[in-house]
Amino acid sequence: MLILGVLQFVVRPYLFETYSLPSNAMAATILGPHHRGVCPECGATSYYAAHDPTKGLLPQLMICDHFHEAKVSDADSETYPDDEILVAKLRKPERWDLAVFQHPYSPSILLTKRLVGLPGEKITIQDGAIYADGKKLTPPTSLQGLKYHTEMEDGPGQPLWGSPERPAQLGDDEFFVLGDFSARSADSRTWKEGAPNRASYAVPESHLKGVVTHIIRPFHRMRVLD
Repeated sequence: MLILGVLQFVVRPYLFETYSLPSNAMAATILGPHHRGVCPECGATSYYAAHDPTKGLLPQLMICDHFHEAKVSDADSETYPDDEILVAKLRKPERWDLAVFQHPYSPSILLTKRLVGLPGEKITIQDGAIYADGKKLTPPTSLQGLKYHTEMEDGPGQPLWGSPERPAQLGDDEFFVLGDFSARSADSRTWKEGAPNRASYAVPESHLKGVVTHIIRPFHRMRVLD
């Protein structure tokens, strides 16, 4: 009973918590409910949303473990389950971490994205790479092959935030976040509204809830995330 009490009243509310993602905006790093196909570029397994809200409106895309994006092909009909992730609530977030945070405009909604822009920086995206204050950033080796988009097929009708035309200037307590499935992620580039008195692209530090450290389920997907 003591152990259960510690887990319920100490560990879960203050130290760690588990979540699942309903979407595949963080694929192929973290998966929501999905189907699988074969990447036409490298032959690796690709993933695409089992319940894609854009289906019928936009060409359905898949993304492989090497972050190659392609139209769905050689796909099966089986629906595979979402990943369950472990979040460390007291870990200080750093660049490239996977952060869980409250949506800036709808705080009741929790999102998971990759933290790429730090407080005070001016963020731009050029040729698929991230620049902070004009300096090109080097992502971790686990992100090799990932390229970020500055245009979206269903975009807002103007350049995205972070594009050279619309650089994102962050305040002293603000972050810029992106999804790994760049062509199918609603993130700092695309949000139309933000927290009160904030730019739409900015995630206030007060909205951060923790850093994703592990995938803990299903068994074959278990891993430490860097």
